[in-house]
Amino acid sequence: MLEAIPDSVAKEVTSRVKIPTIGIGAGPQCDGQVLVSYDVLGLFDEFVPPFAKQYAHLGEVVVSAAKTFADEVRRGVFPESSAARRAPVHISVVKGKTTGRQTTSKVLASNRSVAACGILSQAK
Repeated sequence: MLEAIPDSVAKEVTSRVKIPTIGIGAGPQCDGQVLVSYDVLGLFDEFVPPFAKQYAHLGEVVVSAAKTFADEVRRGVFPESSAARRAPVHISVVKGKTTGRQTTSKVLASNRSVAACGILSQAK
């Protein structure tokens, strides 16, 4: 691995060693190239190494999606009731306890051999 060195140095090293060289910011003279996926996908916008090439700008898309998700949860738009899984026919609450902002419930489904335990945290 040859990183952030002049391409003339990478060329010299590549010609002298018997193993393949992989470059990251070392010019085109290496046997192979690598870039960090965050750089390739454009997930950072504040710092991009001078030798990196961004093939997309997904950071903007990721931030936008996260903001939209959080907004929809806060407004009660997501999730929709129709998207919830249907409960088994026979469910009985075995134990329920509320503490502060968290509710813990254990349920036993009669048509399944396992008990499910869920913890719910309410948004402000």
